[in-house]
Amino acid sequence: MTPVSRPLKPGVYAPIPTFFVPETEELDIQSIQAQVVRVAKAGVGPLLAGTNGEGIHLTHAERIEIIKAARSALDDAGLVDVPLIAGTGTGSTRETIELCKEAAEAGADYAITILSGYFAGVLATHKRALKAYWKEVSEKSPIPVLIYNYPGATGGIDVDSDLVTELAEECPNLCGIKLTCGNVGKLTRICATVSQTSFAEKYPRKNPNAPFLVLGGFTDFLLPSIYANGHGVITGLGNIAPYTIRKLYDLSVDTLEDASLLPEAQRIQGIVARADYTVAKSSIAGTKYLIEKLYGYGGLPRKPLPPIDPEDATALWNHPHVQDVIALEASFGALFTYSRHYRVSACWRDEQKSSVGTNGASSKPDIPGVPYSSLTVGVPLEIYPNEHRVAITPKNAEVLLKKGFARVLVEKTAGAQAQFPDEHYRAAGAILVDKDELLSSSDILLKVRPPIFGVEAEKVKEGSTVISFLYPHQNKQIVDALAERKATAFGMEMIPRISRAQVFDALSSMANIAGYKAVLEAANHFGRFLTGQVTAAGKIPPCKVLVIGAGVAGLSAIATARRMGAIVRGFDTRSAAREQVQSLGAEFLEVQVQESGEGAGGYAKEMSKEFIEAEMALFMEQAKDVDIIVTTALIPGRPAPKLITEEMVSAMKQGSVIVDLAAETGGNCAVTKPGELATYKGVTIIGYTDLPSRLPTQSSTLYSNNITKFLLSIGGEGKFNVNLEDEVVRGAIVLHNGVRLPPAPRPVPPPVVAPPTTPKEAEVKAITPWQKATREVAAITAGMGTAVTLGKLTGPAFMSNFFTFGLAGLIGYRVVWGVAPALHSPLMSVTNAISGMVGVGGLFVMGGGYFPGTVPQVLGALSVLLAGVNVAGGFVITKRMLDMFKRATDPPEYNWLYTVPAVVFTGGFLAAASTGMAGLVQAGYLTSSILCIGSLSGLASQATARQGNILGILGVISGILASLAAVGFDPETLIQFAAVAAMGGGIGTIIGRRITAIELPQMVAALHSVVGLAAVMTSIASVLSNLDHVSTLHLVTAYLGVLIGGVTFTGSIVAFLKLAGRMSSRPLALPGRHFINSSLLATNIATMGAFVTMAPSVPAVAAAFLGANTVLSFIKGFTTTAAIGGADMPVVITVLNAYSGFALVAEGFMLDNPLLTTVGSLIGVSGSILSYIMCVAMNRTLTNVLFGGIGSTAVQSDYKIEGQITKTSVDETAEALNNADSVILVVGYGMAVAKAQYAIAEIVSMLRARGITVRFAIHPVAGRMPGQCNVLLAEASVPYDSE
Repeated sequence: MTPVSRPLKPGVYAPIPTFFVPETEELDIQSIQAQVVRVAKAGVGPLLAGTNGEGIHLTHAERIEIIKAARSALDDAGLVDVPLIAGTGTGSTRETIELCKEAAEAGADYAITILSGYFAGVLATHKRALKAYWKEVSEKSPIPVLIYNYPGATGGIDVDSDLVTELAEECPNLCGIKLTCGNVGKLTRICATVSQTSFAEKYPRKNPNAPFLVLGGFTDFLLPSIYANGHGVITGLGNIAPYTIRKLYDLSVDTLEDASLLPEAQRIQGIVARADYTVAKSSIAGTKYLIEKLYGYGGLPRKPLPPIDPEDATALWNHPHVQDVIALEASFGALFTYSRHYRVSACWRDEQKSSVGTNGASSKPDIPGVPYSSLTVGVPLEIYPNEHRVAITPKNAEVLLKKGFARVLVEKTAGAQAQFPDEHYRAAGAILVDKDELLSSSDILLKVRPPIFGVEAEKVKEGSTVISFLYPHQNKQIVDALAERKATAFGMEMIPRISRAQVFDALSSMANIAGYKAVLEAANHFGRFLTGQVTAAGKIPPCKVLVIGAGVAGLSAIATARRMGAIVRGFDTRSAAREQVQSLGAEFLEVQVQESGEGAGGYAKEMSKEFIEAEMALFMEQAKDVDIIVTTALIPGRPAPKLITEEMVSAMKQGSVIVDLAAETGGNCAVTKPGELATYKGVTIIGYTDLPSRLPTQSSTLYSNNITKFLLSIGGEGKFNVNLEDEVVRGAIVLHNGVRLPPAPRPVPPPVVAPPTTPKEAEVKAITPWQKATREVAAITAGMGTAVTLGKLTGPAFMSNFFTFGLAGLIGYRVVWGVAPALHSPLMSVTNAISGMVGVGGLFVMGGGYFPGTVPQVLGALSVLLAGVNVAGGFVITKRMLDMFKRATDPPEYNWLYTVPAVVFTGGFLAAASTGMAGLVQAGYLTSSILCIGSLSGLASQATARQGNILGILGVISGILASLAAVGFDPETLIQFAAVAAMGGGIGTIIGRRITAIELPQMVAALHSVVGLAAVMTSIASVLSNLDHVSTLHLVTAYLGVLIGGVTFTGSIVAFLKLAGRMSSRPLALPGRHFINSSLLATNIATMGAFVTMAPSVPAVAAAFLGANTVLSFIKGFTTTAAIGGADMPVVITVLNAYSGFALVAEGFMLDNPLLTTVGSLIGVSGSILSYIMCVAMNRTLTNVLFGGIGSTAVQSDYKIEGQITKTSVDETAEALNNADSVILVVGYGMAVAKAQYAIAEIVSMLRARGITVRFAIHPVAGRMPGQCNVLLAEASVPYDSE
């Protein structure tokens, strides 16, 4: 056999989907070819007609046609060395061999085979038959064969590592295996054998260009597999993000030599792994949908496979994992077309009929424009007098080349005066030429100043594009000369001032520099310090500076003068400038005439005669007092307004300075000489028109960024296209193919709308002292009267517990409000642990010796078991969270010392109990209650939070000890309790140690369910254990305990499933759900009455009613929580936290146990307060939440959305962060999903190293439970005092 000409190399391969024409389901060859070439260009090898390519749905002829078309497309694209792998499996041995031969004849270089699941019943356990299959196929195939091991697609046929090793040794025409079994150990074992040099020497391949490769089937462990000597991956995600997968592979290999690359490889691996998992779950239909969205082709699977459901499609596209990998793919150079619709409907199929060509392939719309690869960009030397700037820096020359432009020509020495030498341009890939060659060869000419008439304008390439400052009204000759050359011309000064165009706004960039330089020039010509000083030689007063016009230049001048210590005053006709001026520490001057100067496009408008007269009077007054005046006033399309008259200049003090930034358009000062430095009656007037050019390096850098981003915005998708419907393009264009276009109309400022008057009846009037006093007295009277009524209608037992409940609730209210918001997650965790005292109720019904002997005793033991899980898991999780907040600079802690009070209390309690109980039980309850209150108080700050967790542990221990003393177990039952509690504690500890910060919300919900179920069991057991002597209060509270506990149990399970992604996060909209919930609640109430009345006389019927209550409460917990969307789960968790507390209160009333009443009240109040905080943050009402109304539509207030949204890119964000003085990061659920806290921590560290202040703003509902984002940031060692 002749060696294959295209070697099979380690790397990344993608199973290409087979695309079909809608309706006919014929092959869409054009799309298949486009996909093959696209992934191959990204460095990913194509695999055709495999399982992802619906190979089972293809005829032999169709497989051949696909392979031939792919080979042809690769060759035509110049990718002749890219090998083709063809799927040849899922049939009999005979058919597989036949498919291998056909694939080889069609142009495939390798085959990959998978067994049919039809034979799984026999072959899954028949190692000899499996070995015979691949041995015969490989021996008779004309091309090397790869084994495809995918138990999920073959009914469980899973080849073990021993068989693979045997096949690799005995079958020289086998060239590798794809492992989609997820068995990392198997991959490691196989690699350990076949990667050895001795293996290749001892077992040579039939073809030396086809070594035995071990390839993963998913990308979720690509990086680790490289460290196990793996050879790469065959992954369906390669169709969506080929550049990303290839980058990950290359980076993974490079980490073997350079460990510093490992963090970046790990970051990409995390994004890819999550995306691979999410996309794989959507099957072939989901992959095709994403390809359709990104590249405009994809279509549907072949029947009987169904298309993806539209709702699932939207959810898949919007999934954070998918969006993360798409963003990463774009950053590596992928070009997306972003199809707007996934075409699965009949309407789409009808539309497609008109676009299907005669060959059966659908035609693709051609994106208009000229490809970058056909264009040359030119950057000449600026020859305008005193112009030192250059249009493009070396950095942006490199950017343009990376974007695909054919060449970037730079005139020799073009950047020399801006400190950008020729060698820097040459290193960036630019070509250095002379002016004549540059002008004649450049398709796009980038300049700062307009092309000089008579020197440059007439020599530009015919039909080319010129982008520069142009000022067409002042440079008519230049525009006419460009028109004769059929040029397209853009004026950088004409870019509209809208949010999207901020990054192109060169006027603002230059104005910022001009304002800064204006103050420096003024200080240079002013004869004194700008700042005031007190010296031994005398007092020096500070300089007074007036800045007229608070635009970009004016604000820059104000900021610079303030930094230099001057007293600064600012004036602007626009009222909106007041706050900006004052924020910089300057005084804002105003005139008495009320008139707004807001004009179109962010400029000031021309003012009325009355306003101008008042304004001039103000300027005269200021001219007599100030030392420096900086004027910046411009009106688009008109000469600059004259604001400083000769009379005003004459009134200024000797040695004063005026800097006229409007000199180029005539000047704001009557005696300004544009471009010159003049003196008039002892006052220096600076009329320089080249202030930005006097800081050439900075100016060139900013201008280069502006013009580069503007150029890349003209068109897109790698093509240059002048779209006159684009607001920015239309606003900036002057000539289009030599035709002069009228200026685009400036946006008219919105009319001033008077604020709506508040209706008189809605006005809140202050109450009189008499009204205030009477209302307070009425409230107190009502409260005292209610207490008397309750005392009369109930009994001592109820009032005793109600007394405890009220005081504990009041204390809890005061304590929980003091908990730091950053510690709300630990608060929920510690209250969860304390709520494990629900098991105390189980203590009172345990019995039977070593093993429970009755149903109530079994329920009591199970309640203690569940409580043990809750207590141990809750405290372990709390400790782990709080340890994350610990900093290296925190003082040492001696937590082990807290064993002293634990030992003293336990020893003293047992010693005292041995001589008689007296009031020991009540003392234990008191100690436990106070410690639990102290536990919550400790969470008021990070400094005391860990102490609070320890106090909670001591509180639970003392409470259980006192309860054991109250029960008085015999030794056998005590052993039963210890065993059950230890078992539950062990399970809870394991769970608490294994849980990650990202999994906290669902784990908290799971622990809530444990409390609810324990409450149900305890309540039922307490009734069944002593039904003859049970009181009405006991029956009512037991019934309520079952009701609240049941709702908490199933509601928490639903919350857990939604948060863990095991249940759809969409609300379950049951028909008539409000009627269902109301009916369930009404039935609960009705059965309670029957239960209470029949329990003593007809126990069996009463037990049936109690059982019905249990079932109804379980159903109600499911229906109310399932009707809530995933976005509302943070509120659900806090509500369930409150429910678990109230279930504990019911148990306390039932057992007449003040400890349970106190602890339950604390937890109920804590959960209610957190619910209230969350509801306020989400514009909800607490009653709406507590009574299951979250799923209903909330009434929203009319909020006015203010401000503007600015779209940005990664590069722009990085630049903004680097140039900032203070940064506020707003984090949310996206950080949790992407595990971005580590990347954020690194960014924070880098910014702080540069002296930049970094803070965090965290919304109460950010994340999936209160305070989760704080915990995640703490996990990444972000200091908590930043939040």
